[in-house]
Amino acid sequence: MKFPIIIFLLGLSLVNAKLVMIIRHGEKISNRYTNLSPEGEARAKCLINLFGNNGTYVSPQKIYAQSPTVRKQSTRPRDTVIPLSNSLGIEINLSYSSNKIKKLVNDIKNSPEEIILVSWSRANIPEIARQLGADNPPDWENQFDEIWFVSDGKIPYLRKYIDDNNLIKNNKPYSKILSDSKSDYLVNQNDFNNDKNLIINSNYLLMNSKEISSKDGTDVPEVPEVPEDTVITFEIQKQNLEDCIQEELNFRH
Repeated sequence: MKFPIIIFLLGLSLVNAKLVMIIRHGEKISNRYTNLSPEGEARAKCLINLFGNNGTYVSPQKIYAQSPTVRKQSTRPRDTVIPLSNSLGIEINLSYSSNKIKKLVNDIKNSPEEIILVSWSRANIPEIARQLGADNPPDWENQFDEIWFVSDGKIPYLRKYIDDNNLIKNNKPYSKILSDSKSDYLVNQNDFNNDKNLIINSNYLLMNSKEISSKDGTDVPEVPEVPEDTVITFEIQKQNLEDCIQEELNFRH
């Protein structure tokens, strides 16, 4: 299920282009236990299908997870991203506990990495999104299968848009590749006519490009100029990992 994209015009200052993907930790047994349930462990492994090297979405360059403390000893946020971090060879950043949101967001904004994954407890996820630029994000309901995307509009989050346009070259940052490829970037004319918001809604994201050429050589309508670091998009997607999780659970039995 796809939810509406909400666009916010804000004056954010970011060191680099940013795409922040936020997930809730996996399922728990009960509040008495600090670790994941079998279903949560299965979900953690299945996240590789979403964010791994061949996943649905772009792979994070940095992973943050809520750090356990003496008061809140849950290791679920960390445990949820361990299989993914091992798959990608990325160390999990555990510098921030559940309520250290301001410091977390400041670190994200100043990080040289452009694509960030955050694994947190649901109570504080809306505040993370809010401080990243989302205006009045909803409460995170009692579910585990959502992904929140907060982006400054410079990096596609669906891997197919990068792969289809050969935008991965020599490990260059995605935004740098997009910038270098502006004049050659192709968008289907019919898709553009069917959705005037294609540039935002499909995360083709050429916010500073004057003109895009279609595949048949016809010029598509001019893209309005948008000031740097002022367009923040917020979108919610479902993980759709039910089949993978069930397969993992069946395999364990």
